[in-house]
Amino acid sequence: MNVRIALSRASVALVVVLSLAFPAASTAGPAATMPALSKHDHQLLAQERASNKPTVMLLIAAKPGAVSSVASAVRSLGATIRYREDTLDYLRIIVAVDKVEAVARLPGVQAVSVDEVVPLILPPATPAADPVQVAPPDANTPAENAYMPTRDVGSPQFVAANPTYDGRGVVVGILDSGVTLDHPGLATTSTGARKIRDWVTFTDPLTDDDPTWVDMKDQVSAVGGKFTYKGSVYTAPADGTYRFGVFDERDPRLGGEVGNDVNRDGNPAGSSGLFAVLWNTATNRVWVDANQNGSFADEPAMTDYKVNHDVGYFGMDVPATAIAERMPFVVQTDGAAKFVNIGIVSGRHGSHVAGIVAATQLYGGKCEGEDDDKRDRGARQRDADVHAGAPV
Repeated sequence: MNVRIALSRASVALVVVLSLAFPAASTAGPAATMPALSKHDHQLLAQERASNKPTVMLLIAAKPGAVSSVASAVRSLGATIRYREDTLDYLRIIVAVDKVEAVARLPGVQAVSVDEVVPLILPPATPAADPVQVAPPDANTPAENAYMPTRDVGSPQFVAANPTYDGRGVVVGILDSGVTLDHPGLATTSTGARKIRDWVTFTDPLTDDDPTWVDMKDQVSAVGGKFTYKGSVYTAPADGTYRFGVFDERDPRLGGEVGNDVNRDGNPAGSSGLFAVLWNTATNRVWVDANQNGSFADEPAMTDYKVNHDVGYFGMDVPATAIAERMPFVVQTDGAAKFVNIGIVSGRHGSHVAGIVAATQLYGGKCEGEDDDKRDRGARQRDADVHAGAPV
């Protein structure tokens, strides 16, 4: 999900399911029917045909309990199911353009939409007519402050009167462009538990043009701790067979606020923007050559975040500065498609939404539920969905 420019196809699936135009109850008698596709969907389909695209992505809301029958029916039409969620009776499929109308007419289909990228219109920034000067927050800033309207709705006052009503036992889903994993305010809950519980990138590795998905189709075999790939010699963590891929920080699709420089070295002349990735599918362990020295033996083994909460880093932090220069990342594996995702924040929302929802003790004081953008200047990651467990 590239929220800086547009909402990408797959990442808005959770939103689209809730906003699909379901056929309304008819008032014209039992013979009245809704059109299989909306006028807008027909226009999108015409554009696909004009571009000579053989297939199209469809978002399908099946009738309650009919998702299995719809899944079988679309497969019989030659479709590939890219995502399925039975609890929502939802499918996302790739199907031949000339089969779209047939899919829309299936008896178990309640609504269907042609997938599209929705441009995100950014309003111009305009200064306030009468700006109010407020001192920056620090460790002495009280819970009731001028930076968030929480005091106006009585939130800090309520928690002060009910200390255990601070969100404990609640899990919140954050749909954003990533969360700063090493942010102090997002580290632990008020009871000392881990706050960030899971991280999932919802873009599709095959169809969403997301460069953080690394193609791991190639295989290598390490003997004596070494293997060669396209003329380069690498050191493996152990002998064995692995899948191999490369994450490219200088891919133009990874620009914007990330600046094509995940390790913050300034991309000097002669430097490489390539980070080799090694994957043992048998153990589902991933190694990322974050220091670019050609060795995986000095890198930590990682797996999907929810398993061990593994976090890696691109670049080095400078403890003497207030900015986190290094960039944390997670990995996510797709065993079916043979891809590994490098989960990083794509912009300055790393602590924005998650911070407002669940941050505590910001700046070392009593500030809660705030946005601490300063940390995100150096610690930015890619599209993700993070469950930030309360208490807040």
